[in-house]
Amino acid sequence: MNLSDQELTLYALREAQLILADGDQDTSLNPEKIIQELKALLTRTDLVEAVDRLEATVGLRLS
Repeated sequence: MNLSDQELTLYALREAQLILADGDQDTSLNPEKIIQELKALLTRTDLVEAVDRLEATVGLRLS
């Protein structure tokens, strides 16, 4: 399934929210594991490239 940059970014945002919600509900998860999961999600090459393209489209650069 080919997702647009916007769709991919929104799916990643939702996944990050779910990771954080799971961390709140499952007290056996340590903060380091949650950070590792978030880092793995947010540093995915396809997501990084999609965000770069979206930033270029609107002329925004946060880094």
